[in-house]
This record gives sequence, structure tokens and C-alpha cells, in this order.
Amino acid sequence: MTSQRSHEDTNWRAALEEYRAAKDRAAGAFRPDAKTCADLLARVAGVVRKGRSSPAGHDDATQRAAAAREIVDDLERSDVATTEATYALLARACAAAGDADAATAALARARQS
Repeated sequence: MTSQRSHEDTNWRAALEEYRAAKDRAAGAFRPDAKTCADLLARVAGVVRKGRSSPAGHDDATQRAAAAREIVDDLERSDVATTEATYALLARACAAAGDADAATAALARARQS
């Protein structure tokens, strides 16, 4: 289980680093691709619950939720339509990190989209 978790952790962190590098290269002209962002959100949110059993795991979950919010914020600033599913993934990541207010806000935005 530890090795699987370590592999999942490496995957989402590597994907996030790649995403941030693309954002840095594009500077102000960054236009994220909806599918790329949705895939990255799924990686971040999909394994966030697995880190909740220890204080260190909670810190990891908090980092994942912050990463999810960053991705959605980027999508909102671009011309890409942010879908209900995207907000649902954000809500899941925030809820798993214990950020109930952010999760509630994400669900409200999901219903509006």
C-alpha cells in the first residue's frame, strides 16, 4: 500500500509540476486546455482522501486541495468553460482536506455552471 501511495503521490506532483512549468513558459498568455486541467484535477482529487489518516497525510490533502483550487482559478481566468464536473472535483478535493467552506463554494459554482 505504501509503495502504491508513493507512486500516486509522485504522479500527481509530477503532473502538477509539468502544468506549472507550462504556465510559467506561457506567462500572461497561458490558456489551459480543459481536458488537461480536468485530468490533473482528477489525479489531485482522486487520491486526496487516501492521505487523511495522519497529520502528515492531512497536510498532503491540504496541498492537494490548494493545487485543485489553483487549477480551477486558472480555468476561470481563461476562455475555457469550467464544467460542473470540474467544480465537483474541486469540491471533493476541498472536502477531503477538511476545507468545508471551499467545498461548499465549489458545489455552488457547479450548480451555476
